[in-house]
Amino acid sequence: MKKLISIITSFTIIISSSAVFAFAQNGNKRFELNSYAIVYDRVGFSYHYEDTDGNTVELFDKTGFSKSGSRKSGSLPSEYDSRDSGCVTPVKNQGSLGTCWAVSAASVLESNAVKRGLIPLDEARFSYAHLIWTAYDDSDIPGDVNSGEYIKPYGGYTPYSNGGYDIYVASSLVKGCGIVNDADFPFDYNNPVDVELYDSADYYKNNGLVIDGFCYLPFDNNAIKEWIIENGTAQVSYYSETGNYNETEEENGTVYAYYSGKDNLSNHTVSIAGWDDSFSKDYFKGDPAGDGAWLVKGTWGEDDSDNGYYWISYYEPSFEDFCGFTVKKTDYDFIYTYNAAPYNKLYFNENNPAQIKFANIYKMKSNENLSGIGFFAENSGADTDVRIYELSESFSSPESGNLIFNANKRIENRGYHNIGATQTIRLEKDKTYSVVVTLNVAEGSAYMPAESKTQYGNSQKIFERDNIEYTSAEGQSFFYAENNQWVDMNQYGGNVFVNIYTACTHENAVVENVSESTCETDGYTGDWHCPQCGKAETGTVIPAAHRPSEPVFENSVDSTCSIKGGCDRTVYCSVCANVIETEHIEFGLLPHSDKNGDGVCDSCKKVFDKDANNLFIAKHAEITVPQGRTVKYNYKVSMTAFCNNLPDGYFIQWYHNGNPVGEKAEKKAEYVTGQLTGNEYKYSAAIVDKNGNLVNSPANNSLTVKVDSGFFSRLISFFAVIFGLNTVNLNK
Repeated sequence: MKKLISIITSFTIIISSSAVFAFAQNGNKRFELNSYAIVYDRVGFSYHYEDTDGNTVELFDKTGFSKSGSRKSGSLPSEYDSRDSGCVTPVKNQGSLGTCWAVSAASVLESNAVKRGLIPLDEARFSYAHLIWTAYDDSDIPGDVNSGEYIKPYGGYTPYSNGGYDIYVASSLVKGCGIVNDADFPFDYNNPVDVELYDSADYYKNNGLVIDGFCYLPFDNNAIKEWIIENGTAQVSYYSETGNYNETEEENGTVYAYYSGKDNLSNHTVSIAGWDDSFSKDYFKGDPAGDGAWLVKGTWGEDDSDNGYYWISYYEPSFEDFCGFTVKKTDYDFIYTYNAAPYNKLYFNENNPAQIKFANIYKMKSNENLSGIGFFAENSGADTDVRIYELSESFSSPESGNLIFNANKRIENRGYHNIGATQTIRLEKDKTYSVVVTLNVAEGSAYMPAESKTQYGNSQKIFERDNIEYTSAEGQSFFYAENNQWVDMNQYGGNVFVNIYTACTHENAVVENVSESTCETDGYTGDWHCPQCGKAETGTVIPAAHRPSEPVFENSVDSTCSIKGGCDRTVYCSVCANVIETEHIEFGLLPHSDKNGDGVCDSCKKVFDKDANNLFIAKHAEITVPQGRTVKYNYKVSMTAFCNNLPDGYFIQWYHNGNPVGEKAEKKAEYVTGQLTGNEYKYSAAIVDKNGNLVNSPANNSLTVKVDSGFFSRLISFFAVIFGLNTVNLNK
């Protein structure tokens, strides 16, 4: 992605002077808007609110810290350490510089990115040098609408010694500066780089991750605990004084704890990684109201305290601004914004304090799709209504155009919030759009964060303070005033804080250096470049290769019932006609054919159905056996069975008493019995296969031989046996 240099410089504002005069000047009358100043004090690194007379006022409860009240309090553990969940990065070291605000913010951003699974723990090393640079220095980019807006350190302080606030970090991030890897902007606290030496081309750089949200957490233990469990860590400021840090030697090591007991201005910022409700108040100097402490990730390196960690009592009276950052992947190409520095005014509508309405107007430089809308809100428990109107060239107010987008969001905590586009909203080149934010609260006043060049004088005259430089122009920002008219905020020297985030349509993207590969030379997909957003992608080499044509099937041989056929599937190159690939495809065997149902294939002559074959033979074989008759005692009998219709592989077999006797034979089977001495013998002839298995029933072809065993028969047999004449052939 091209970094966001062109994002902010890519749009202009063109509004007719008559339109501005009609609803902003109201006959050259200047309206007095109600407001409070936000004074960023140099002493103590703290801030406060002042009215128009310079009197300090309390708009938000920064004290009165409570240990209960969370809706999830019953499910929260009594002790917790985010390091155990694998989302806390190593302790950074600010050295003796006043950079704790940026160091701790970078740590909180890292933990949230890891917690959300956007980056591995060992890669989450974000630069706080970039956060400091983009807060305390102008972009120096020609044509940047925000050029001239930055924080001016007090006196002779440098950006690294001046100190800062969480809102300084948030303001840099929401205008598109960062998040950046530490490797790209390393920081040496012994020799920090002069911000004037940084390359302006890196001002709007990011590493693919950007801010998702920023909020101030309520002064409530359980709410803060919930945030830490869900998001990794939180940030907090307090009054740090060397003499209030305490060390207690225990059997398992030294316990480091801090409690000032003083309601002083905060002067140090750290991140909170966990807590222990049972942490004894005896570990602290002074006398906290009870047990319990936050586990703090310090900013003085791992050699400080317990590997950089120590404990701060729940009851530390100087706590200020518990807050949190969330991170997301970059989901836009352009930012339309007028704000490059933190706001210093909170405006409100005295006639209708429960509601505030404000708007920014932008003209699109190209055709883009809405990604989201971001805005700062200085109220907790507020309902917001966000709308985008497409305006004509002669529009009369920010709400006089065609409504193209409307979304609502409940804001639980004051801070920076964004609303994403749930559908494609096209914003067209050279057309003007207004973004109108309406905020409603149930109690107190609704506030509008905005810029103002007016620097209120501090009635106490004891605070050194940062000055914030702003730029603005007519027709950019508007406030809905007490008289129900839209007022141009340029009259008051600044703009309101509403951004549009858009995604490029890449309609004019260009692809160059494309070349096709051939059979012998490599090609190239081409280099892609979008002149609108600056995104570019390098092409890839297309290896030399043949161009395959559609496969052809050749050398086909049909299958039979006994031999498989097949064919060759061949792919030729459509350019050079060479064979690219070939594959032999084998066909399956064809089924046997058996027209006469004898179980024998008509083609290959093999018996493929033994049961059918046996049945066929049994039905068609004709066996002839001799007729039986009476023979004399001790005589032998020779008998023959005939069959002229047996197919190959079948035989005639004689049986006696169910057992085969003699040798099986084709067409004619002869068998000679032994000497017969019994009264009666039964023999049968049957058809068998080559393994001797019966094909038909022997009973169908049987004969009976009776034996005459009388005296004369025995006498005759005696001499017949002597002379070998006792064999009788039944076939004769």
